[in-house]
Order: sequence, then structure tokens, then C-alpha cells
Amino acid sequence: MGVSRRKRFRSYWLVDPEQRTFEVFELDADGRYIHAAGATAGRVEDMAGCEGLVVDVDAMWAEVDRLDAGTIDA
Repeated sequence: MGVSRRKRFRSYWLVDPEQRTFEVFELDADGRYIHAAGATAGRVEDMAGCEGLVVDVDAMWAEVDRLDAGTIDA
């Protein structure tokens, strides 16, 4: 049995660097996950359970590009 079956997480994120998508799913009152936020650019703010957190999607993709280019700082 997977972890998600034993413990229902309040939310989860899906990040796809190839498709350049960032998505947030949250558990609703019926116990189903619903799409709560998504972005391909800009910023995502005010996510349940992560008050005050801001995800800068543009900066995230810039970091992906930097890592893909092999310019990792040691």
C-alpha cells in the first residue's frame, strides 16, 4: 500500500520541467483532490498549508535551464 493510501496529504504539487507546468492539488471536504492552482509563469501565492510561501515559477524555470546547461555552482 502506498503512502498516499495510508495518509491523506492535505495538498501536493506536480512540477513538470519539460512541459513547464507547476500545479497544486488540495484535498477537499469529500476526500478528493481538486486542482487548486497552476501556472506556467509568474508567481503562485496563498497555497493552503503554506501561508506566506511564494513560488516564483519564472525563477524556477530559470534554475532548470541553468542546471540543464551544466552551469552548476559547486
